Amino acid sequence: MGATFRQLRRGKHLSLTEVSDGIVTASFLSKYERGLTDISFATLTRLLERINVDIAEFVYFDQSAQSDHSTNEQYLHDVSRLYLADNIGALRQLKSTFRKDHEQLLPLFLDLNDAMLDACIASLTQTTLASSSQELIINYLSSAEHWGFYELYLFGNSLMCLPVDQAITLANLMYKRGLTYVNLQTDNVSAQFRILNNLICACAEHNRLEAAQHFLVLFKRLLIHPRQFYETVKYQILVGMIMYLTGKQDAGLNRLQAALIIVKQIGTPALLAHEINYLQRFMPSDVWQQLREAVDRAPSA
Repeated sequence: MGATFRQLRRGKHLSLTEVSDGIVTASFLSKYERGLTDISFATLTRLLERINVDIAEFVYFDQSAQSDHSTNEQYLHDVSRLYLADNIGALRQLKSTFRKDHEQLLPLFLDLNDAMLDACIASLTQTTLASSSQELIINYLSSAEHWGFYELYLFGNSLMCLPVDQAITLANLMYKRGLTYVNLQTDNVSAQFRILNNLICACAEHNRLEAAQHFLVLFKRLLIHPRQFYETVKYQILVGMIMYLTGKQDAGLNRLQAALIIVKQIGTPALLAHEINYLQRFMPSDVWQQLREAVDRAPSA
């Protein structure tokens, strides 16, 4: 992190003396930048304020400079992308090469990532995740004192294959232990959206509709920025699905149809297919077919 701080300081053409004055000595700051000493978080925060850099920006720049982190972060994004595309073959291919491509990770995280990939594949093939993989994920997340980027993605990509009661318990832990970091980077917010989406779906699949409605409220609370367009549309899909399942079939279908047409019109056919295909498990075939045909008839963008 010291090297990242030096890069940002020099990029603003600030001297060691200017930045360190009144906080630490110039020689101490020089040692920190060269990785020869450590620094407290409180002192680092004051130094970042001095050079007018937000802590989230600093973390982003530092992580971007670490190729191993970027590689693993890209892997997590790839897992989510392939899952949303229902690409089971590519997920299996990713699993076959993962350990070789990520030898730098500790054995625990190699095992956890294996279990996460197995969970994604099991969810798409509607099979059961091995109990050993379930226990590994549950035990790790239950004992993690802080939920950051990795914990959010691990939970989001595996919760559909965990016992629903355990998933609900872990979701509560997520809010207790992960809120400190949720706004640290945009991906953390996106991960929380993904978790709530999957959790609402899991509750629906197990007829835990009251819990699903509770998590819908939490989902809506995250919709605080107008650029969260996809999440807003996804919220409408989830609301429509829960309305349908709680006896408001006509209103639910109307909301689903309107939201799915928006997905169609923004030109995301793979995502549209994923959303429509998922709804099939909750509806009689004739009702689902009518919904699909109504969306098909709608004009594209």
